[in-house]
Amino acid sequence: MVEWDHKRAYVPTEEVSNGKVSADALEAAVPDSLPWEELIEITVTPAMVAEGLYRRNIYKYSQLTHQAVRAAFYEALSGDATALFAKAKEVSR
Repeated sequence: MVEWDHKRAYVPTEEVSNGKVSADALEAAVPDSLPWEELIEITVTPAMVAEGLYRRNIYKYSQLTHQAVRAAFYEALSGDATALFAKAKEVSR
């Protein structure tokens, strides 16, 4: 198993020399990671986060808490997280 640029792959041990692997060996390696950058799609909008704050009765700074902000973002991003799981499952088959 080798790791580079946030990627992991299996290469035959004979391809490893002094702890290094050639670019050709990396290209031919069996991947053991997903290209998260290609699978993640962020569709959340400021309006979606704001809606979460309004639902929590947050209308001004004095009402704002870290917990409320995190909850509003989490709620807004939950659809994107669900989509990521589906995409990762699909490409892992």
